[in-house]
Amino acid sequence: MSVAAHHAPDHIWEPQRASSLRAARRRSRLVAALRRLFVAGAGAAFASVFVFMAAHAIQGIPCAGSSRRPSRCG
Repeated sequence: MSVAAHHAPDHIWEPQRASSLRAARRRSRLVAALRRLFVAGAGAAFASVFVFMAAHAIQGIPCAGSSRRPSRCG
């Protein structure tokens, strides 16, 4: 049996939506909120590295295994 025999010529194929427009918008808002949360967390982690580096530089905390006050660790 051929493919043409299975479908009537007046039948027009359309893709079916996986979700409603309301569900798609809700999911889009959820993804946007998760993205903002991730970017905020990544920014906070990135900033904390520089804050700790500045604090150690100002206080002159020695490097691990070093007893002298370092200007450079190494």
